[in-house]
Amino acid sequence: NFAGAYYVVPPEIRHSAGIVFDYATHHDNPEGYFEVQVASEQVKDYDEFMAILRNTHGSWVRDTLIWENMAQEGWGNIVERLDPNQIKNISFRARHSGKGYISLDNIYLLQEDGAEIPMPKGLRRLR
Repeated sequence: NFAGAYYVVPPEIRHSAGIVFDYATHHDNPEGYFEVQVASEQVKDYDEFMAILRNTHGSWVRDTLIWENMAQEGWGNIVERLDPNQIKNISFRARHSGKGYISLDNIYLLQEDGAEIPMPKGLRRLR
């Protein structure tokens, strides 16, 4: 079981090294978790790049995801490295049954030089 929200990314993502964002999560199932999934034109079999977020039990944390550190789940054809030029969207998803939430704020693209570019306001506050 999973539920998620998919967001189209701005064209500036092509010049980024990753994203920085604040989040708070809670999942009432001990096996439940949240993940960030990055859909890419490189992947043809739905085995998208992803990273698991920790259950913060409602506390806010800041995280940085670097594109080259993203991995596929492993059941499909492996793509060597995520190319930011081919990213289609980013989704934040809950996995496993139960109740939970993820709150997101301050989502930024991380450039190669380390400067942050704010995403459009419509993508900055998600519930």
